[in-house]
Amino acid sequence: MKYIFITFLFVSTLFSNTNFLELTGRVVDTAYMLDESEESSLSKMLEIYENETSNQVVIVMIESLYGQDIADYGYQLGRHWGIGQKDKNNGVLIIVSLYDRKMRIEVGYGLEGTLTDKIAHEIVENKMKPSFRGEDYYGGLKKAIKSITEVSNGEYSSEKEQSLWPLIFIFLFPLWGVFQTTRSGIDGISGNSTSTGGFSSFSGGGGSFGGGGASGGW
Repeated sequence: MKYIFITFLFVSTLFSNTNFLELTGRVVDTAYMLDESEESSLSKMLEIYENETSNQVVIVMIESLYGQDIADYGYQLGRHWGIGQKDKNNGVLIIVSLYDRKMRIEVGYGLEGTLTDKIAHEIVENKMKPSFRGEDYYGGLKKAIKSITEVSNGEYSSEKEQSLWPLIFIFLFPLWGVFQTTRSGIDGISGNSTSTGGFSSFSGGGGSFGGGGASGGW
């Protein structure tokens, strides 16, 4: 009985002391799946996104989970790093494990109502997975960031909704032609938008996670 207890204590200690990676930036690529320019490009996209929304997104790419469940690893790592603001819990963690061929979008408490499990699943399956299968990791991650940005801006639409647009266009195009002929001489109005510069150093803000999000493989 004594030896059983010691074995149980050892295993419990082993799993409770997970050695988490150091948070070195918005993109932590320990599996070397990106080149320097790709990592820099994604980091800049995430910094612009944070400046505009206050939401923090971090991409972490590891060689292996070593038997750990990616969902458990995700929310523990998100909490350890404190991704997102403490009072908003508005963090997102995109996790990729190279040799396990698994990925996950881990969503902080404060964004679960916006970046829902359903939407996270769609991003994993429809945006990341097709690119990852072609070993275009940068392209898949770029699409994921774009989709998360669209969700925050209220511009995101699912694949099913997007498939309806050609039919809508076919129906509305004749009406658009009639409309255009009635407004000749009226100039269109266009606007310009500028993004703020001045990138700053990065660190987690004390945000927390509870397991929201979606996982997948490629």
